[in-house]
Amino acid sequence: MSDELAILRTSPVLSNLTEEELSQILKGAEKRDFETGELLIEEGTRQDFMLFIVRGKTEVTRGHLQIALREGCQVLGEMGLVDPCERSATVVACSKGCLYELPRRSLWTMIRKGHPAAVKLLQNLTVLLCERLQEINQMVQHEVIKPEQTGGTFGRLWQRLFGKGGK
Repeated sequence: MSDELAILRTSPVLSNLTEEELSQILKGAEKRDFETGELLIEEGTRQDFMLFIVRGKTEVTRGHLQIALREGCQVLGEMGLVDPCERSATVVACSKGCLYELPRRSLWTMIRKGHPAAVKLLQNLTVLLCERLQEINQMVQHEVIKPEQTGGTFGRLWQRLFGKGGK
């Protein structure tokens, strides 16, 4: 197995794909290097691809707020494969690196042709998106529904507006 395939299979989204299945997915992707400071995904734009970062560091921001710093094997922009909606965040390279860019049309072509690898990838993306939705639901539960019980931004605002009792 090549080093790149081994690295990519460390991602939960790709870990249950065989070497042959992952190779099949990557046939539909474009491999390229990226430079420090390169814009990889731009918030607010319509882009229909997902990135498999093999190596490199990235910064994920929304507006001017840093959401995450990531290093090593990463999967970014997965919503672009499911729904070509506007990007919800910006991703900028913080180092040189290497990635595979998988366009939406490649995945859907593989699905139409009945490739098991594409179906597995779509199932894995569904799990990932559900996990992220659960995280957001937890944040909403703690920050919006019960803000008086948290120390977060909404909790502090709630206490300022309504006092310690919350009502």
